[in-house]
Amino acid sequence: MHTWAVSVPELSDSELSRLSSVCSRAELERSARFVFERDRRSYLAAHGLLRHALSDCEPECAPSQWSFETRQYGRPELAGHLRSPLRFNLTHCSTRVAVVVCRNVACGIDVEPVLREADSALLISKSLSEQEQAWVTAAGPELRTDRFLQLWTLKEAISKAVGLGLRLPFAELDLDVSGPPVLRGAPPEAAGPWWLAQRRSADGHIEALALQLPPGQPVALSHHAWSPG
Repeated sequence: MHTWAVSVPELSDSELSRLSSVCSRAELERSARFVFERDRRSYLAAHGLLRHALSDCEPECAPSQWSFETRQYGRPELAGHLRSPLRFNLTHCSTRVAVVVCRNVACGIDVEPVLREADSALLISKSLSEQEQAWVTAAGPELRTDRFLQLWTLKEAISKAVGLGLRLPFAELDLDVSGPPVLRGAPPEAAGPWWLAQRRSADGHIEALALQLPPGQPVALSHHAWSPG
């Protein structure tokens, strides 16, 4: 299992050009429709990074040669004619993009900036279990958003791994993140078993990873920082 990440604000124009040069015409056309330049850069960085990551895992296929199809609820997968065992997921916000690539393992990844305002009472009540709500609201104002994002990013990663996105009832996913992340309860469509991990980047983001693996299966995970070299 491998993850890659890029800080979008730190990308030079030439580095972004290197990433986007392998994108498909459809991806380039979609990027041109974004209203804000930061969103265009993030989209191109994410999709270019994904193509480079896939080719790192299967070098016989050049980054520009990968093709994709969209499954139900919008989850992207490799096109069936490629007959590749690779599974992947990508995530991007305006300041950071990340990709996970595995072989024959359902996977999901999410990244959020720590400074994101995301601890409103409505959002907490709609997306957290009762135990999670108690843990988040027990924190002082300076920690509440951080605690919420620890839970939110893991729920996003799980929901993306099962291909449901926000259609998954987040409040039915019950997590304990007081230590290594543990899933205490889940709706049937996300029952797992899951290998969960979370880390903080140097540029102020929380990154969460979910792999659907049998209990006890060893995980060899490598983190990579993309470079244009």
